[in-house]
Amino acid sequence: MDEVDNAQIIVIADDVCRNAGIATTWINSNRFGIHAYKHVDKDSQDTKSQFAPCDAKVHFLRPEIILFSPILRKLVNESNGIFLSVQKLKSSSGDIRPELLKHSKQYRSILRACVENLQEILPKEPLSEEKTMLKHFLTIFYHVECAWHLTEILYVDTVPGDVVLPQLLEWISFHFPSRELAASKILSQKRIGADLENENYWDAVMGCAFHGELNLVCRLLALHSKADDSAFITADNIIRTMPVYNVYGGYSVNEFITRWKHWQMDLCSNLESNCFSFIDDNKEKDSNKTINNKKIIDRNLETLMKVR
Repeated sequence: MDEVDNAQIIVIADDVCRNAGIATTWINSNRFGIHAYKHVDKDSQDTKSQFAPCDAKVHFLRPEIILFSPILRKLVNESNGIFLSVQKLKSSSGDIRPELLKHSKQYRSILRACVENLQEILPKEPLSEEKTMLKHFLTIFYHVECAWHLTEILYVDTVPGDVVLPQLLEWISFHFPSRELAASKILSQKRIGADLENENYWDAVMGCAFHGELNLVCRLLALHSKADDSAFITADNIIRTMPVYNVYGGYSVNEFITRWKHWQMDLCSNLESNCFSFIDDNKEKDSNKTINNKKIIDRNLETLMKVR
């Protein structure tokens, strides 16, 4: 039903077509012609056409292909050169992956340049219809570059042991930087009590944690109003000691798994013993805190430590 409601309506400005009717003839796979036509069969009366004389017109229609847009010609031309170079690699002997990676990065650079160009042109476009088209282009090519980058990580730029986590974290940081930007804004203030002055403080902390930006998480916790309390000091120490696998880190996968399990056991022990609670001098009720054994458990801090 949605497809019918959103179907594009094309107006053919032809009085003869409107009065007589139309017929369509395919010209090729994506182009057809429309012309005036009135059905006549053996039972029709043999009379003079009521539309003669008239200017007979054939209207040619084809789907709009965005790559034919003048704005995108540079993208098409440069991309064509990249793909022609990739095709030539088929006849090459030996490991062609380094060359494929080089061409892939060049193609992503072309896409990024196109996106940046569209971002620059968009605010200057006065016509609403053209502005909508530019926004459409911008969305398409941003997503193309994003998906291509991920494909490059998974299938082209492989590392020993097929460990992709560091590259995936880099991909996330590159394409979804809002949390890191929010964290940088908070850190730039360099004031203790950031949680009281910034309503998005914990959103930034959680976002950085999910993105694997542990250094940013620790720096944000250091600006919390209770940063000197044992609960936050313990949390900071645990986060800093969290093992992060690196293929060049000097220890095997099995050793990393052992370290990871020990770290998780230590974290679970701290959670069970309510190590992330503190005595709060503020008697005002806070929906983000609960009293437990005469201490306050900060739910945000506890939730952060459960993200493991």
